[in-house]
Order: sequence, then structure tokens, then C-alpha cells
Amino acid sequence: MKKSTVYYDGQCEICCHTKRTLSFFDWFKIIDWIPLQEMVNDLPFSIEEASKELKVITSNNKVYGGYYAVRKLFLRLPLFVPIGLIAYIPGINRLGVPLYKWLANNRKKLLRRKCKNGQCQI
Repeated sequence: MKKSTVYYDGQCEICCHTKRTLSFFDWFKIIDWIPLQEMVNDLPFSIEEASKELKVITSNNKVYGGYYAVRKLFLRLPLFVPIGLIAYIPGINRLGVPLYKWLANNRKKLLRRKCKNGQCQI
């Protein structure tokens, strides 16, 4: 199976938790996780863009961000395929996109008590 690469904020507790959870279910090891803090310069998006939402680059170099990145990841993990398929039902993105954006924009407030070394302080 061809690999996908995920770029995430390595200083964000919710991002790290998502990585740990999805990595556990990545039975075929088809997802590479790279923290933004280790990004290289020749990517099709900036660190600023990637700090606002999860980014996925597929094996055919397509880039997905935010809700669409998570949806793509779910289709790669056998246990999450049903959720991934539901996420492709027409119109579901009208709920999924704003929900993802709200969680991403409020992650520091939501996880203030779980932050390490003051990384999530506002």
C-alpha cells in the first residue's frame, strides 16, 4: 500500500492525541506523521497554513486539509472506513467543515488543563 504523509502541530495536545490514536489503528503502517516543527521547505503549503489545520499529502501528491484531510485518513484505516464513508455522504461536509474549524480554532481553550510546558497558553 502506498503511504500518505500527515503534517500536524507537534506542540498541540489535541493534534498529538489524534496522531497517537490514529497511529494505533494504522495496522499496515501506511501513514507517516511529521510535526510542523520538522517541516521541509519544498511543500505545497506553508507552515502557517499547516498550523491552522491538519494537512495530508497522498501518495499521488494530492493535498488535503482540515476536515477533508481527516476524512481521507479515515478511509485509509480499516476500523474507521465506515466513518470515512459517512463523511462522503453529500452535504455532510456542511457540518464537518465548520465543526473541524471550530475545534481547530478553539483547541487551546478546550485543552488548557492538558497542555504541557505552557504550550497551549493563550
